[in-house]
This record gives sequence, C-alpha cells and structure tokens, in this order.
Amino acid sequence: MSIRIGENITFLRKKKGLTQDELAKELNISNQAVSKWESGKCCPDIELIPVLAHFFEVSIDDLLVSKCLTTSTATNESADLVISQAIKIVQEDQVVSTSVLQRKLKISYSRAKKIIDDMYKSGYIVKDTSSNYKYLYNDNPIK
Repeated sequence: MSIRIGENITFLRKKKGLTQDELAKELNISNQAVSKWESGKCCPDIELIPVLAHFFEVSIDDLLVSKCLTTSTATNESADLVISQAIKIVQEDQVVSTSVLQRKLKISYSRAKKIIDDMYKSGYIVKDTSSNYKYLYNDNPIK
C-alpha cells in the first residue's frame, strides 16, 4: 500500500473545480502548502487529514491510499488536463462513453477506456443499464 495523498488532493481539488489558491483559502492555509502536497514534497499536517477528507467527501483511507482517478500516466499537466476535461464532459452531459471521450478530447480508444474505467472504479460514473456502451454521472459516489 502506498500513500497517494498528493495525487488524490490534486484529483479531488480539480474535481471540485478549485484552484490551489481557492483550496488554500477554504482550508485557511497557504497555496504554497497545497502546491507542496500535490507535488509530493510534503504531506498535510495530521490534524488536516480529517478536515481534507470531510471537505472532499471521501474517507481518510480514500484520501491517503486510493487511486481515485489518478494513474501513473496521469502525472503530467497534459494528462491532468485530459482528466479534468473528461470530468467536465460527464458533469455537463450526464452521460459518457469511450466514443464521446475520443471525439471530444481527441484521444485514443485505449486512453478513453482507461479514463472511463478509472471513473467507474472510483464511483464517479455508473453503468447505464439501457446501454452496453454508456455510463451515467453519479452525483452520490460510494465512499
């Protein structure tokens, strides 16, 4: 089990549509602290762990060790941007499929499938029972 708090904070912050500065203001800390967490240079103080978990509406375990939607290939800014755009598509359209992501994001099938698989595993989307190819936005993910 590896600690993934920096990756998870980045993902969860972007999922809420916040900048590092906005998250810092919400938590009454410096944006430099958020930047250091996300880059893996340091971790939040132990007192902030439950506050962060509550703010992001995830368990402490999920905050610390779950993959959320991060993957080892999603560590650079362009990959983060693709994930952010995919999340925005799901939120706006309320439905998503690999073909939709391929077309709208101009990415390969395998990349679109990986993003959808990660979103599904995280509970962010659920399978559309009326279609073999579509997933629906889940506004109440299982924690």
